[in-house]
Amino acid sequence: MYAGYVDGRLLFAAGMPRYEIVDGTISEAVGSASAATIKLPPSNVMRDVPVKRASVISIRKNGAEVFRGSVVDTTTDLRGMRTYSIDSAMMWLADICKPPHTINAMAVSTYLGALVTQYNAGCLAGKQVKLGVVGASLPSITLAASEYKSMLDLAKEAASVSGGELRIRYADGAVYLDCLASYAPRCSGRVESHKILLGRADEFEGAALGARVYPGGRGGLPSEDINGGRVYFASAGAGGILGRIDGPLRADTDDASVLKATAASYLAQHSGLSRGIQVTAADLSAQDIMIESFAIGDSVRVVSPPHGIDTIMQVSKLDTSLVGSKSSMTIGWGKKSLTGSVSSSGGRSASTSSGGSSGADTIIDQGTTGKWAWRKWASGIAEMWANFDSDSLSMTAQTWGPLYTASWMGLAANKKAREYPFAFIENPVVSATPTVTSGNIWLATNTENDIGTRLTHAPAYQCVRANDAIVKAPQISYYVVGRYKEATT
Repeated sequence: MYAGYVDGRLLFAAGMPRYEIVDGTISEAVGSASAATIKLPPSNVMRDVPVKRASVISIRKNGAEVFRGSVVDTTTDLRGMRTYSIDSAMMWLADICKPPHTINAMAVSTYLGALVTQYNAGCLAGKQVKLGVVGASLPSITLAASEYKSMLDLAKEAASVSGGELRIRYADGAVYLDCLASYAPRCSGRVESHKILLGRADEFEGAALGARVYPGGRGGLPSEDINGGRVYFASAGAGGILGRIDGPLRADTDDASVLKATAASYLAQHSGLSRGIQVTAADLSAQDIMIESFAIGDSVRVVSPPHGIDTIMQVSKLDTSLVGSKSSMTIGWGKKSLTGSVSSSGGRSASTSSGGSSGADTIIDQGTTGKWAWRKWASGIAEMWANFDSDSLSMTAQTWGPLYTASWMGLAANKKAREYPFAFIENPVVSATPTVTSGNIWLATNTENDIGTRLTHAPAYQCVRANDAIVKAPQISYYVVGRYKEATT
């Protein structure tokens, strides 16, 4: 259950007389600071207590703090319902400025620590912020501020220069400012649906759209040398929708493979088409999935035949309802640059990551190898997925105590096909999902048919039943994510 507090005093609690809440939402999005809205009825004795900009609002779930911030706007309707718009603690850093200064080759943690210390020296006691986790791989920074700038703007600039992202975290009753290298593309399972998706749409990102690029390298290295005689690279998907939109690209390299990867990355970022879906908590509960198990930045496999979707998407937005079960999750539609508005107040906005692509993790290579589709990210993360199937599977003998088991993964062709397109440098996370057209099954490990190592081959599985049957069209779908190289610094 959610409860809200204003300056340490109870403000609302669902179902509690005299502290009622009509509606409320905590909104999070990739590259954006979180925000909240709450609607309080006239019967709430604390309805008029929060003071704009001054009061500190804390929202807790089952006693654990999940949000803290200050009121930036309030409205009251004809029925006396008062709605408060609340920016998260990230925006507190915009209240205090620092004089012009220059730093040279300073560690990000040192600079952010200095900003936090100077901010805390001038802010209200209730708005203190602590320095949290700073990515160890972030490089030292050099920057010059020629005018007075807010602590938030300076922290953003430090994150931008280092390729990090700012995030606010709540723990042990305190507010922490973290600066991490990127959202980790963690695999958070699979969302599969035939009807439940609220909606799917394609969006264009507006700026820097391009469907065809003419890259050139150092020393006049032309793209026709690496692209079958063509002087350009094109995105067929974007070209079919946008038509022909050309753009030049200059890469400071004399390596043909690097030039090719740079062109592919540019098109991936600027072809502009972004596909997304929205899923509600009720949708997911029908699949025994809790929306709380997902986090911003997670990679999720989405399967929805009516929408033509079977792909990996990023959780780009979470709207958590404080009342009832109205929470929703948006998968896809995330901006390529991972930037966004921090505040909803008075037009004041800020980005929590670097501009362009320097703070975003980008795809640098992708393709298909045998049954596997795969893609590599600049951060060193790789993901791949494949389906392995059989026309039927006879499960008519008790081979594991009272259980009936069978597998087609001992076949030489299957063992060869389970080899990854490239090796991982540490054990990847492997998700395997079974489907059949008739005859229910579950999966168990099948080590006698494993081959290679966990770094080079997908594990074998066997199908298990409690009684005998001929299973029709069994299929095991793999999704694998892990590190193919050390983290990029």
